[in-house]
Amino acid sequence: MTNKELEKIIKIARENIVTMENRNDLERHFNNEEDFLDIAVWELKTVLLAAYELGRKSK
Repeated sequence: MTNKELEKIIKIARENIVTMENRNDLERHFNNEEDFLDIAVWELKTVLLAAYELGRKSK
């Protein structure tokens, strides 16, 4: 995965997962409060569908 693709994935997460608003990455921080996010099922669905579409369009 390129850096540009990863940035797009992070953008999708930040726009659709409330608890991602203050995060700039998807890396492990070795801190439970930062590494384990509360996420609603509908947020997860939205993020997965958007990532799927991103991958589909890039082919």
